[in-house]
Amino acid sequence: MLVCIGFLSGSCFGQNGFINNWSIHHATDTNIYVGFGTIDRLSMSNVDYATWVNGPYNGQGDVLGQSSQNRELLRIGYSNPQKEIAYVTSVQSFQQKRFNNEEFNGLLHGVYLEDSIRFGSLSSLYSSLIEHRLEFTRKLEASTLQLRLSGSHINTLNEYNVNGFITKGVNSFQGAYEVESTAFNGQLDYLGGVGESLNRNLDWRDSVRITSLLKLPLIPSLGFYLSHRPTKFTEFSLLVDGLAPRSSLQLQYRLDSTNFALNSNSFTTTDLFSEENTLLLNGDYYYRENSISSADTVLPIRAIPLRIEAGYKVKIEPLLHLGFYASYFEYQKVSYGRATFMVERTYNNVNALQLGLTSYYISNSLKPNLSLGMRVRLSEKVMLYSFTDALLTAPWIDSEIVPGWTNRFSINATIQCQLL
Repeated sequence: MLVCIGFLSGSCFGQNGFINNWSIHHATDTNIYVGFGTIDRLSMSNVDYATWVNGPYNGQGDVLGQSSQNRELLRIGYSNPQKEIAYVTSVQSFQQKRFNNEEFNGLLHGVYLEDSIRFGSLSSLYSSLIEHRLEFTRKLEASTLQLRLSGSHINTLNEYNVNGFITKGVNSFQGAYEVESTAFNGQLDYLGGVGESLNRNLDWRDSVRITSLLKLPLIPSLGFYLSHRPTKFTEFSLLVDGLAPRSSLQLQYRLDSTNFALNSNSFTTTDLFSEENTLLLNGDYYYRENSISSADTVLPIRAIPLRIEAGYKVKIEPLLHLGFYASYFEYQKVSYGRATFMVERTYNNVNALQLGLTSYYISNSLKPNLSLGMRVRLSEKVMLYSFTDALLTAPWIDSEIVPGWTNRFSINATIQCQLL
């Protein structure tokens, strides 16, 4: 009998199904394993980072910035050569900001179209959920089938939508806009209002709220994973996770309006929304906020993220494989597609190296980058798994100075240890 512990550091959303599938173990004896601390994270935009920092944006579509993180808090399971059962608890965090070109250029960069900003697309979303999952796996000679039964809590949810306008004079601003906000609870009040979410930071992740763990009932969902080897040279895999009906949740709804006319030489447009910055005015101003409505309401939403992944791998030499991997992810307003072509080289039947090309499809734009994956036996009882589909930007992952042409960061690294 073996006892295995696995943990992960780094970031990437959507583990590599060819190498980094740590949820299924193909051991020749019985295993008891525990995993903790796993992180699976991605941040990206449909425009490059230089546009976010320096502007302006001259495209026709909306600017999207979004991040996703799936972090396993605990994984414990039992495995033998024929079957496997595991229990997993994870917290998933999602963030998205949306601007049209007027909003993006005016609010973030002070560039106005005909001295005005018309709000219509401006929105932000912060959400997280806690998932409890049972995985039942059957391992056959040519196939592996896994059934996933999940129950989830909504941990936090805050969403803002803004409509209205701002006009700019020589030394003055005036405008009127309404902010429509929806919240599941008050746990994200520390983020402030809509103004605090209008920034360039796409690196947000949430923690577990103890009060959310106590809420019942759980929102059920279903998933499955299938891997089949029709010949000794080919293998295909399919994962569908998050099959669930739309849920009706009780949310806190607010509609607030703001009207203002200000004369000043020393503030930016984003200061109008922020509660942290002090406006230095010339004494000639009018500013009024009104609460139009506030009530608890029940709204239908898709509370569970949907993930669909498919892969195909063919052996062209005893230790050399070609693979194609595609996936689609959707949750609330966060969605993207991804396709990867890879070459995999195996060494000593254990170690493996992957190199390929990955392209994300987000908001009608393709964003390619190189990908790199590896599986390395560090010692008799320690395995290292790592993968990134943004290889060209990986060296800047912890740096404040990043290449302006990039649009995403993505990296993960998993270590699994056998204790006995």
